[in-house]
Amino acid sequence: MREPVWYGPDPAAAFDAVLKLREANDLLAARDAGEQNRARARLPAEMTEHHGRDGVWFGARAWLGTERRT
Repeated sequence: MREPVWYGPDPAAAFDAVLKLREANDLLAARDAGEQNRARARLPAEMTEHHGRDGVWFGARAWLGTERRT
């Protein structure tokens, strides 16, 4: 399934929301301090790029499945 995900009303709120995600923190923690700083510096531009009149949206997708019992 593919669905858009709303990260906030504006780039600043979206930036804060992303940095609260465990996955984002795990990715940053696996990098050295310089890479972490560069990633955080690029993030506001990425948020601005996805900002529209109704907020900051990114595409998302996931597999949905059910357990099949025999």
